[in-house]
Amino acid sequence: MSAKQPCGAVVLHGFSANPAAVAVMADMTRSMGLPTRSPVLRGHNSVPADLLKVTKDDWVSDARDAVREVLEEADSVVIIGHSMGACVSIVLACEDAFKGKIKGLVVLCVPLLCAACTDQSSLRTAHLR
Repeated sequence: MSAKQPCGAVVLHGFSANPAAVAVMADMTRSMGLPTRSPVLRGHNSVPADLLKVTKDDWVSDARDAVREVLEEADSVVIIGHSMGACVSIVLACEDAFKGKIKGLVVLCVPLLCAACTDQSSLRTAHLR
């Protein structure tokens, strides 16, 4: 059995997208020799009606599976997320199961609304309610 890599990567696409939308980032991490996964999050890469059959929990579960796969090949992982994928990456980084294993987050175009930056205290994250 070969030794694990020091670090791997998970690259997550955004809402209504698919891994092709983040392929440049996934290809870059692969070219660096990092074990990389870029999963299709449930309900995506299909017809729009399929998105009505899934929840945020399904997307987090899909991403969690990808992190676990990378951790079979690497000691730690960096998660790169675009849009909704960025929100999912933040959720994973907060999970105790990955404490000490997620070494970094790259979050792009994060659809978060900050109540402290507005007059409306009821604003919350857009995608992960």
